[in-house]
Amino acid sequence: MADIGLKLQNAVEQMMERIDRDVTRKMQGDAFRCSAKCCDDTSTSVAEAQRCLSTCHAPLDKMQQQIEYEINDFQGRIGRCTQQCTDNARDKLKPGQSPTPEVQKEFETCAKACVDTYVNKIPDLEKRIKTVLGNKY
Repeated sequence: MADIGLKLQNAVEQMMERIDRDVTRKMQGDAFRCSAKCCDDTSTSVAEAQRCLSTCHAPLDKMQQQIEYEINDFQGRIGRCTQQCTDNARDKLKPGQSPTPEVQKEFETCAKACVDTYVNKIPDLEKRIKTVLGNKY
């Protein structure tokens, strides 16, 4: 059972690495270069410098919020799928009955199917995230 969780975790981590390499780092670099310009301008007041820094980092903050939203939505969908597996397994048991090996096997098969389904959806998730980030920022 731990293997299927690890499979999903590895797939998401690989996707996040690609998003970081293809999108996030460029935006981080842009934000830091912009911030450096804010700090180099010694003619501005403290408030103006802070506004400048905030403006530089606003797209990066929005990007991180968008990625977080998409990942949380994805995790919620996986959670609902595996919850349905749990519910189906519980429906096969009498009140207070421990899971039988057959019910446990059915649950594991169902949960593995959920993970496989959503691992296969990661390329679409990655494409959606990159498209949204590319269009907005």
